[in-house]
Amino acid sequence: MQLTEPSRPIVIAPGAGGATLVLPGAGSTPVALALTLNGQALAVRALPGAQLQVALHQGEALLVLRVLQGWAELTASRAGQPLVLAGAVLLRAASAGTRVEGVPLASGVLAGALLAPPGQLPQLDARGLLAGERLRIDGQGRVSAIELGTVGAAGGGAGPSGATDVPPGDALALPELGAQVRFAAAPVQLQGAVARLAAGAAGAQPPAQAREAGNVPASAAGWPAVLQQHARALAQALALAPGAAASVQFDRHGLMLWRLGPWTAALAPLAAVQIDVRRPDGLGYTPEGLVQIAHSGLVLTLAPSVADWPGLVQALAAAAPQASVQLTPEGVLVLRLDGARWVLRPALLAQSGAPQPGASAAPAWLDADADGTLVLQGPHAQRLPWALADYARARAVLHELLPGAQVQAGLAPEGALQVQLPEGAGAWALLPQPQLRSTWLEPGLAALFADGQRWAVDGSGQLLLRLPTGVQALAIVPLP
Repeated sequence: MQLTEPSRPIVIAPGAGGATLVLPGAGSTPVALALTLNGQALAVRALPGAQLQVALHQGEALLVLRVLQGWAELTASRAGQPLVLAGAVLLRAASAGTRVEGVPLASGVLAGALLAPPGQLPQLDARGLLAGERLRIDGQGRVSAIELGTVGAAGGGAGPSGATDVPPGDALALPELGAQVRFAAAPVQLQGAVARLAAGAAGAQPPAQAREAGNVPASAAGWPAVLQQHARALAQALALAPGAAASVQFDRHGLMLWRLGPWTAALAPLAAVQIDVRRPDGLGYTPEGLVQIAHSGLVLTLAPSVADWPGLVQALAAAAPQASVQLTPEGVLVLRLDGARWVLRPALLAQSGAPQPGASAAPAWLDADADGTLVLQGPHAQRLPWALADYARARAVLHELLPGAQVQAGLAPEGALQVQLPEGAGAWALLPQPQLRSTWLEPGLAALFADGQRWAVDGSGQLLLRLPTGVQALAIVPLP
């Protein structure tokens, strides 16, 4: 239904499920609508050209607006008002004045909170989805992710690099570090107040006036304070001396340097911050070798990064001006040089003297240590061991090859995958070989995968894995 006079009050009848409201015009100035839906007033702002579907929740015979095209904002007139339908899950306003925004396949809370029926979204506690949080919907209408951030980020928007007004959880711009360096994913914003952290331990209620207004108290905790709390756990996980002074710094691109006494852990927040109140607080590692911190129902994943990006750019320009490097969401560096691709992943720790964020105080260069591992030298030293181009896909292939096996990236050997068969039947370290190869350039390699296989064994006994970006070999080393 085309709305020719959107300024007039609109009453949506109970039998209107499936109808679509189309806003007239074009441009970027939202149009205000005054709707009555389910007998309750609902204030709507939507961009010209937006399409809003009147969806029916079968279980309770209630109507909810769903954004099919464009953007819309809904403001509840009373507590308990239905606002968002995510598959079969109906989410209601926690209070009058709750504001949500929506784009196709994503909804976020701007003020107040959204409450789901008990048990239907187990990632959330009794507080529901809070201001500054969003949920994503898949093509079948099911909730696919619950995350920190706004729907602008869910729709692909990105704030400027280093911006402080980008909401926590939203993507910053891709770092601009020169033509030789490219990021496959943008860092997410970790600075600014976060409602879920402001409330303290999971399950605690924020002040009622703040909850109703959708505001976070000025003293609200943010990620820097949380990271400081977990610094000791990171030092212990990396077998560093206890009691080392710790501090967290962000460079202008949103990348993180975690100073741990004479060491620096360089980490990049390249994945959306997930919400899952079932996760106990603590620091650990994912099977792909990423650092993961759970705190008050928020789950932050951090990829290994380079402690001195300007130094790496400087070293590449001096050693191989035609080379380029890409950082993947798993913290893997893919180095392109003379038509070949080499795969590395920065060690989590850089040795003493790491520079302040964004500055390289002295010339940097690339070197190799005694075992042949590439090292970025200069004001500090950071190892760049060989790695897999895609740890998640490699684990999937190995689980297909070895059902029931435990497969995970370990801290030692760096870059390797460790495989443990059930009931102690055997354990191996799979050591990545440095080059990522292309089947279309190597007919013999293509023949090994001619029937669509995802793995093969070459003449030297190395395991070959077919990954999305190429084929990579792994040396198989038995573990005691």
